[in-house]
Amino acid sequence: MQALAVENGSTNILLVGQNTPFMETLYSRLASGDFTVDFVQSTPETSAMVHNKDIDVVIVNMNDLGADSLQLLNSIRKSGSFTEVITLSVQATIHWSIQCMKLGTFADLVIPFDNEDLVETIRKASARKHTREKEKKPLWQKFEDAMVAATFAEVGEIDAAREIINGRRIPKSTAKRGEKKNGEV
Repeated sequence: MQALAVENGSTNILLVGQNTPFMETLYSRLASGDFTVDFVQSTPETSAMVHNKDIDVVIVNMNDLGADSLQLLNSIRKSGSFTEVITLSVQATIHWSIQCMKLGTFADLVIPFDNEDLVETIRKASARKHTREKEKKPLWQKFEDAMVAATFAEVGEIDAAREIINGRRIPKSTAKRGEKKNGEV
């Protein structure tokens, strides 16, 4: 199985692992669903695919990659991509999975797993990726928010400044300048 691609849906998945019957079966099951599935066997191939294609979810077979999975995850994170990573582990690779979870892996599924659980996990990971992309503010917006927060902090509205910096809206019930709460002047 070479770097194959089947286009059936809107979620782009990249499977990473060795060409084994398990990975071939997994590839076939995912490709027959609502997913676009690519398959690669190495960390450099994975990095190239994440950089060149809009990959939503990378699924890594820890049994095949082992310690290289940590390098792979770091490479994906450094790329600035919002791609989510799901690891598949067996008993012997749990220690690598734990390290990957500490580095921000979306989920770890222990082999054998239920196919429905995998599909649901993929959908949640893809939704999280798209949400994070939408929430990404342009740099000018971040600066504008910082300046507005600084203005509020300057006039003593520390709570309002914190709300702005944390990305939340200021409640309309905030007292106007010169007014006291509870209608007192």
